[in-house]
Amino acid sequence: MKNQDEILRAICLGNDDALGFLLMLGSISQVWDDLIDRDMPVGDIDINQMMLSALIDMQYNPFYQQHQAALLPVMELAIINWQTANHHEIGRNAQMLHVSYVKRSVLTDIMIWVARLVGGRAHALQLAPAIEAAVFLEDANDYEHYRAEVLRTSEGVGQNQQEKN
Repeated sequence: MKNQDEILRAICLGNDDALGFLLMLGSISQVWDDLIDRDMPVGDIDINQMMLSALIDMQYNPFYQQHQAALLPVMELAIINWQTANHHEIGRNAQMLHVSYVKRSVLTDIMIWVARLVGGRAHALQLAPAIEAAVFLEDANDYEHYRAEVLRTSEGVGQNQQEKN
């Protein structure tokens, strides 16, 4: 498996609703990430589309409807891991940046879980190495680019992350 499209199709085994769910979640998470780390400008149209996708469109997706109870805990854990990664970025500790780099790839676990829901445990186990390789080995310099970006942009990240949960 070479590219994201091939991996997503392999995960979903022809289930277009599962594919739609993953694509929607990817779009939502990208806009959210850009809003938080402020490394890319996000316009009102993108923010409005993200909110509609998260609050309305996701609810109408048949795959999400069928597997909501199984998806929500994994999605919440992914969000917690992503927020934790953002917290580690603020400190700029070299060791924790390695942890953050892995934790921030939250869609990886969701992709593996979708593979499990669509095709069973064996399907998820078969694809997990390829999914992780596609995410973490896409570019040999990804970590260095990530590290440089964090050191350049993390001043504003997390200033409003004092949640009252």
